[in-house]
This record gives sequence, structure tokens and C-alpha cells, in this order.
Amino acid sequence: MASMLATGPALAQADAWPAGRVWRVGILNEASTVRLRPEVVQSLAQRGLVEGRNLTLDFRSSMGDPAVLRDHAEALVRTKPDVILAPSTRPAVVLKSLTSTIPIVVSSADPVGAGLVASFARPGGNVTGTLIPLIELAAKRMHLLHEIAPAIRSVAILWNPEALTTREQLLAATAVADKLGLRTTAHEAGNQDALKSAFARIAADRPDAMLVIQDPFLLNAADALASFAREHRLPASHPYPLFVQAGGLFSYGIMPTANSVSRAAYVEKILKGASPAELPVTQTDRFDLVIHAGTARALGLVIPRSVRLQATQVIE
Repeated sequence: MASMLATGPALAQADAWPAGRVWRVGILNEASTVRLRPEVVQSLAQRGLVEGRNLTLDFRSSMGDPAVLRDHAEALVRTKPDVILAPSTRPAVVLKSLTSTIPIVVSSADPVGAGLVASFARPGGNVTGTLIPLIELAAKRMHLLHEIAPAIRSVAILWNPEALTTREQLLAATAVADKLGLRTTAHEAGNQDALKSAFARIAADRPDAMLVIQDPFLLNAADALASFAREHRLPASHPYPLFVQAGGLFSYGIMPTANSVSRAAYVEKILKGASPAELPVTQTDRFDLVIHAGTARALGLVIPRSVRLQATQVIE
């Protein structure tokens, strides 16, 4: 059981919450909740909110389907949880259209532009959370790809045109590539059929490297992306460590655990009486570089010392 993650200090903290009260937290995600669940459970337990004791969690995932996302959002709002977590922008947008009273904690690249908050300092409604600079991260991944594989001259970029902020990420990565003298080709991949077609085109084009733009669908496809990159001997970058754990070259972005810890802090404040309208949006400032040294060696690459020193983790 997930609640078994919470023992000792976590249970002691649970005693600090009102006796007999069970808080209800909903989680609406576009990507799979398989890996998300233990992170959410543990981060909330560290604040004394223990599943099965004083906390009930309701996880729902649309797996990238907008219609399913709407259905899940409506069903979740009907249950009237105390707080809803939205790990990305689109679920929060749908939820906000359905409720102005249930607090929503979001991780978003542009919460102001998406209409979720009035400003970072004073959100002004029922939504608050963390800002994730996805556009800057996409640009940084292109820089890192060139540093790690300086001989590359062409890069295939996989992106989902249906997801929020992906076009801006694509433009940022392409702008960096242009400055570095790299030729780029963008391949749309918003569902399994599109991803299969993109793989076929990339295999035919034979680029020197591959870069993945962040969105929930391509997060779910991390294993398939890593397998394709290995098969075609492509130095490749992805936003999440899942890709590297599956044999991809490197990832750079926000560790999912760091996001969960930040969201848990907001949940605690809200359940203790704080209004999301007055809880400032905070920017995530920890970015993690994970490198697969074995994959680098297989590709004939030597990780520069300057890059290795930036790494949070090197997988041998």
C-alpha cells in the first residue's frame, strides 16, 4: 500500500493535524499516474498527510486524450475535494472552467498567459502553484546536445502540436540550433500513429541527433523514444530521466519529485487555511541533468568535463 511509505516522523506529523479529519485531494494528470502516485504520496506524508490515515487521494489520468480529460475533470469536481493537484497546465485550465471555489495547485510554464492566475505575486483566484520555465529548458537542452555531441550537423525535433507551450518550446530550441549552425526538422507526434510516422520519417532522413519537446504524450512515450534512439544510434535528449533510465543519452529538466515536494507545500498551506488567491506563484529553480555514460560510450562520445560537472546523476 502507498500509505506504508509514511512511517515514523511522518506519522508523528500526522498527529499535529485535527484528529478525526480526513482530507481529500484529487490529482488530474495528462500523463500516466503510475510513477506520479508514489511521489505525491511520499511528499504529502512528509507533511503529515498520510494516505489511509488522514488523507484520501483520487488519481485520474486522461493519457493525453482531451475528451477524457474533460470527463475526469467534471467527475473530480463533483466529488468536491479539499484541493486538486494539476501537474500540467491543461488540466488546470479545464478545472478552472468548472470551479471557482475548489483550490487548484498547478505546475505550469505560463500560468498568467493561460488565464490561471492574475499575477505571480497575487494569483487572485482559486489557482496557485509553481512556474516551470519549459521554453528556457528546451533551449538549454539544444545547447547541451551540441556540447555533448559537437560533431552533429542536423537534429530531428519531436513535438506535440496539440499541447500547450510546445510551439514556443520548439521555436526556442530551433533558434538555438540556428545560432549553432545546425539544421533542424520538426516532426509532429501527438499520438501513437503520429509517433510511428515520425519515427519512419526520421529513420529515412537519418539526422545526426534527436531532441524531444516536453509534453505529457511524449513523456508517456519515453521508453519508445529511447529504444528508437538506441536502434538508430542517435544522440538524443528528453526532458525526463525516464528516458535516460531506458537507455537514452541525457535528460535535462525538472525532477518530478521536486515538483511533488513543491505542490505538497502548497497543499499544506491551503488545508491550514491559506487562500490560493494570496499564495504567490513560485518559480522552480532546480534543474537536473541526467546522463547515460554507457550510451555515450556506445555512440563514441566523450562527455565534456564541463557538462559532467553539471550532472545530477551519471548512469554507468
